[in-house]
Amino acid sequence: MKHFLFVIISIIKINLLFSQELSNELIWNTRTFQMKYIEGFNSMEDGTHFSKLTSKNDSLYITKHKFSDYKGEGENIANLSRFKSVFDEKTIDGYQFNKGESKLLLTTLSNSIYRRSYEAIFYLFDIKSKTIEPLS
Repeated sequence: MKHFLFVIISIIKINLLFSQELSNELIWNTRTFQMKYIEGFNSMEDGTHFSKLTSKNDSLYITKHKFSDYKGEGENIANLSRFKSVFDEKTIDGYQFNKGESKLLLTTLSNSIYRRSYEAIFYLFDIKSKTIEPLS
């Protein structure tokens, strides 16, 4: 009897919770169903780390952090301030890893052309040898 009463009460509660009607206004004009995300970091292939651009002591780094310890210092992957003779670090707009995460594609001086298209100057950074070369 107790189980039967529990099931009936649970069904009534669930019914009340999901009785709100969906409408175009609710979906598009409110932020009820908006995707939640955090901008400014790139998830890495192992699924337990992420990387981000970090400024420390007037230098720019790409650092690797654990999702479980996101407030920590992290591990330096690349010191971009070492390449001031190649490009101005203030012009870096973003970066992407290759499939094996052994190289970085750095995007600098991005200029929007139309909608999603843009032009930029790209550099390829080899993480292991710490070398950088421009892409033409």
